[in-house]
Amino acid sequence: MAYIDNSFYGKIDFYSMKGAVMETLYYYNKEEFDREIQESYEIGRPIKPEILSGHEYLESDYEEEMEW
Repeated sequence: MAYIDNSFYGKIDFYSMKGAVMETLYYYNKEEFDREIQESYEIGRPIKPEILSGHEYLESDYEEEMEW
C-alpha cells in the first residue's frame, strides 16, 4: 500500500457520469476542501468527499514494485 501523508485534511474523488473515479485530489486545509465541495454541489459534479484522520493508506497499482 502507498502511504499518504497525514498532513492532508481531506480528499475528494471526482466521478465520471458513468460512475468511475476520474481523479482524486487531496486538500491541506478545511477551507479549500469545503469550497470545492460547495462548488461541486452547485454545478452537479459527482464527488465523494472524505475527511482524512490519522495515517491513511491507499491501494497502489505499483505495489509489487515498492519495497519497504
